[in-house]
Amino acid sequence: MQDDHVSEVAGTEHAWTADGWADRFALPLPDAATATGYGHTPGDVAAVRPTAQPLRGYLAAVTERTTAYLRTVGPDDLDQVVDERWDPPVTLGVRLVSVVDDDAQHTGQAALLRGVLERSCDRSVRRRPDRSVRRRPGRSVRRRPGRSVRRRPGRSV
Repeated sequence: MQDDHVSEVAGTEHAWTADGWADRFALPLPDAATATGYGHTPGDVAAVRPTAQPLRGYLAAVTERTTAYLRTVGPDDLDQVVDERWDPPVTLGVRLVSVVDDDAQHTGQAALLRGVLERSCDRSVRRRPDRSVRRRPGRSVRRRPGRSVRRRPGRSV
């Protein structure tokens, strides 16, 4: 969204196409050059599997373009109407706030996902190198047949 919205108000082509990111990502979608994710099916989304390197590069390119544009914006520019498709019409200030809000939401989503993945993958906290279960003194461990015991610090089994 940042690439789309900032390019629109700056009057420039999206970094996605102008800088060749659409080609580098080579998304397996029929509309890859213009794809934004809106209207895509769960299958379309699942087919997109980029690695970290191009994602970092694209983020850096968009951030650089955004920063360069923001250096040209003055306080008086913020009240300029940039989108009359809405009622009330959207000003540059409102558009930029919506970009920041969207970025913050996605940052939070990524942080949540990272935490979930780290907790689900971190076995070192629960197991000793000899694969035995850590126990607090005086606590017994109940096992169900055929199940291994996984303990979290501070929780009983």
